[in-house]
Amino acid sequence: MAESLPSNPASETQRLDAHRLRVQSLFVQHQAQIRNLIHCLLPQFSAADDLLQECFLTVSMKAWEFSMESNFLAWVRAIIRFKILSLQRDSIRQPEMLAADVLESLLAETPEPPPVEAEKGIQEAMRKCVERLAPAAREIIRMRYFLQHGPAEIARLRNSSVNAINVTLARARDALRRCMEIQTFSS
Repeated sequence: MAESLPSNPASETQRLDAHRLRVQSLFVQHQAQIRNLIHCLLPQFSAADDLLQECFLTVSMKAWEFSMESNFLAWVRAIIRFKILSLQRDSIRQPEMLAADVLESLLAETPEPPPVEAEKGIQEAMRKCVERLAPAAREIIRMRYFLQHGPAEIARLRNSSVNAINVTLARARDALRRCMEIQTFSS
């Protein structure tokens, strides 16, 4: 028997949009955990950031596949797994990538969410590291990650080249990574 079409397509669209928004909210709520997992699996900081953004887009596009009664982090881990395996297939000559069997074993167990206090400590350390950046780098990081502007948009707003923005972002992320390593090892 064929499925009947919804009596009101507008209400069905609203229902799907509301579901997508709830799924996106879950992603934002668990973003620190997701980011930490990706950074553990990908040694390159910029590649990990790119993968985090790709995962958000995939989660948004496939939100209708997720059931709110199931385990959100397990679902996202499966998306991460496929994204990293795809990266490995696309860049076979990158020796820094983890082997597929290592990746599988790392993703096999459900990680326990860190205590709220630990996340607050990480957030505080990141805040301090961002404050230590040069003012121009701090502003570009704010535009990129808090205002969600792409490098081309930032370049336009700052009357700069996209290449200069990308270089500044790469250097700022490297400085933040080093600062966070120092912060976490010193605590």
